[in-house]
Amino acid sequence: SNFVMPRSCKTVHVTFAAISPWLSWLPWLCFLSFLCPVASKPPTMKAVSYGPVPLKEPGAGAGLLAQDDWMVEAAKPMWGLRGRDDLGIVRQLGANTVRLYGNNPNESHTSFLDEAHEKGLKVVPGMSDFPYTQMLPGSCIETDFDCFNQSRDSYTLNLQTGFLTEFQEYHPALSYFILINEPDLKMPSTTTTEQGQPQRMAKAIVSAFDGFLEAEKLANATGDL
Repeated sequence: SNFVMPRSCKTVHVTFAAISPWLSWLPWLCFLSFLCPVASKPPTMKAVSYGPVPLKEPGAGAGLLAQDDWMVEAAKPMWGLRGRDDLGIVRQLGANTVRLYGNNPNESHTSFLDEAHEKGLKVVPGMSDFPYTQMLPGSCIETDFDCFNQSRDSYTLNLQTGFLTEFQEYHPALSYFILINEPDLKMPSTTTTEQGQPQRMAKAIVSAFDGFLEAEKLANATGDL
């Protein structure tokens, strides 16, 4: 974990420097370094986007895929140790993070997160486009870009299907969560071409974030994400 120097420590340092010029600096610096350790530099993220679509030709048969969530148990023969061990290969390549796009909150992601954690990989999942543009009825587009309910309901399921441990803490493999991928391209698709549309995009993002926070609150989620 990274330690950020609290403002109180900086205040103490400035105060001692101002009112105690006759004191030897070395003892105080040692004392303050004990209270306020130097912030450690976070490791550089070296990530691989993981989407092993099993197609031999570009675009061929993509519509036959039931889903694009590769964290599920059905995909374990590809990323698991007893199968192709994709996660192990990703780690051997020198990456420390895996980014995923598809996310079916009705499916368990526990095994994938456990496997990634065992390999020393962090995981960056994202909420899929389904609640935003594809869910019928009830997508965010149909609710005039108010995404609170869709985000809350989707993320609540994620928290129940592997994102939280039995102690309601975030799984240690989780690093970040992408709430909306490329919102300027779809929330709405005219965000960059029509007047007034950026406001609708902002409404979608803010309401989705509120729903995300509500899901955490309802689940009593603890720990860092």
